[in-house]
Amino acid sequence: MITKIKSKKGYIFTYEAIMVAFIFLAVFYVGSMAYTHNFLTFLESKKDIDTAHKSPLLKDYYLKKYSFPGDFYERDNFINNIVNKLKNNNIKTFDIYSNFSEDREKMYFRIYSNQYDEKLANATIELITTNNYAFNATFDTSNITIYTNVANRTKTNNSLKNLNVNLGNDFTVFNDVVYIPLITLDNNSPNPIGYKAYGSNGDIIYFHMDEVEKNFRARVLIDITNRFGTYSNWKYASPMSVHNNVNSYLTDYAVKIVFDSKSYIIDGEMNNLCEDIRFLDKNDNELNYWIEPQTINTTHTIAWVKMNLAPNEYTTIYMLYGNPMATSKSNGKNVFELFDNFSEDINGDGNLDIDNTLWNTNFDEENDFGTWNLFDGDNYANGIGYNYTRLNYSAYNGTDNLIQIYSNTKYNSNYAMKSRVKFYKKYEEWIGFYNGTTIFDRQIISNYHWGGEFLRFESSKDNDNNVDYSILPMNLYNNWETYEIQRNGSNSVNLIINDDEDNIYQRTVYISDVDMPISFVARKYDTSTGGYEPPESDKNGYIDIDWVFVRQYVGHEPEVYNNAYDVVFSVNGKIFSKNMQTTWVSYEDINNELKDGLNEIRIIHSNYPVEFNLGNGNGGQFQTITFSPRNISMVVIQ
Repeated sequence: MITKIKSKKGYIFTYEAIMVAFIFLAVFYVGSMAYTHNFLTFLESKKDIDTAHKSPLLKDYYLKKYSFPGDFYERDNFINNIVNKLKNNNIKTFDIYSNFSEDREKMYFRIYSNQYDEKLANATIELITTNNYAFNATFDTSNITIYTNVANRTKTNNSLKNLNVNLGNDFTVFNDVVYIPLITLDNNSPNPIGYKAYGSNGDIIYFHMDEVEKNFRARVLIDITNRFGTYSNWKYASPMSVHNNVNSYLTDYAVKIVFDSKSYIIDGEMNNLCEDIRFLDKNDNELNYWIEPQTINTTHTIAWVKMNLAPNEYTTIYMLYGNPMATSKSNGKNVFELFDNFSEDINGDGNLDIDNTLWNTNFDEENDFGTWNLFDGDNYANGIGYNYTRLNYSAYNGTDNLIQIYSNTKYNSNYAMKSRVKFYKKYEEWIGFYNGTTIFDRQIISNYHWGGEFLRFESSKDNDNNVDYSILPMNLYNNWETYEIQRNGSNSVNLIINDDEDNIYQRTVYISDVDMPISFVARKYDTSTGGYEPPESDKNGYIDIDWVFVRQYVGHEPEVYNNAYDVVFSVNGKIFSKNMQTTWVSYEDINNELKDGLNEIRIIHSNYPVEFNLGNGNGGQFQTITFSPRNISMVVIQ
């Protein structure tokens, strides 16, 4: 029986209905509470995510809002204006999540080494008592002012004094909680001696210049120490990438390295004879090398480094330099299959001799030349002395129609020879791969009158009719030049003169692939043929030989590149890509991009800090400021 409850107004309720109502309300409130809890939790999470996402956006916003230049820029007061704007910025440049090390339980941030960072540990810190947001740091003769948007300069100062505590090369440890300085300012204005600015990857540099002679120069700044403990006396270690371009092993292969030793020497970084150069592989093993001596102290210095490379291998080697006490280890005999610079006293009698362990000759060097000295000496333009061989048929008193020096070893068609030679305008003479017994198989540089008045680079095979050649410039006569002949199997043969790889002489027909020695030949004038008729004074061959080497050769040689020094940057919006050096290099194509007034440089990509020198002379007005977004992250303060 259902119990009814009747009110005076006639409403009738049952106890069961009341119980159902209570149950419904209970379910509703429990569901509502659960939904509300989950919804609010979601909102809080979303808020946290939005805050995290908003942080970099706010960073960019405040950089743009408070950075230089801005609406507050005035040439004479821009420093104070910047600081005043930063005082009211509640977004701090410190991120506890990115800068906290659980391992060390200390705060740190990543730095990129530059001239300031390397020396800042020994800096004298001077507080600017009139400004809670700035202090001076002085080291050597450099003086910079560092600004921060954090008022507590004492913490900042104390932290910088702990820069000598390191987590390796890339991290600086702070012993207290510190906000990272937002900007750094070089105080070399007004009337500066130099017009320099500094920056690293991602940095934005602004500078204002008036009445300054504009000259855009730049260099990368590498760490002044190297990681090779055995070579601690070497100040510099430049990394170089080497790529084997062929799908086969290259064993004991001579790899060509080209660098600007003149700039290093002028800047005092390298011995003036390149005696302090060493090459190391990535496992710290020293590599044998030889430097072409006539290229020392030039902008195009050539070193040959002996390496083992796996198929298609990419590897890194290091060129060490900067040890004034080092002695040279350049030695061609440790690098090439054959090397001779004609500077040895083989017999021990005080006179230079042909090394018969390397060469065959068809003459007696002591008796067949009368008073003619087969050897002489001179100095390169860099002052280094050298000896050379003088192969002069007119001085020969023997009976053969030619005099020749040819190697004991025959080399197959995957070898190259290079020699520094002086061709006189005498007929007949030649150098190169020359079989001798099968005279029509040859790849040589010849000065033979039946071929005309000119030097020729020629390839011949089987008989006198199968010859292909190039005419060479007349100005090669009577001058020291380097000639490299590269044999690429039966496909082709190349000639490179003075390392000019943009102007290669190549022959692709009548290519002999037989094994041949290398030869130097001076011949009696051949009267039995026609062709060019030289004057009597130009008859009979005469060549001088400084040095020669033979090396392995593959058609696609290993590439060497200083890709660590690739720098991409913009100047006032125009983008440039340069392979910079560690020494100053002028870039005339950028000079016109500089202007009076405000300029901007953005470093888009660089593995190393970059130092810019933007003008010459004294006087004028110059001010610069660098923003470093890589060191700026934020905790949003609500």
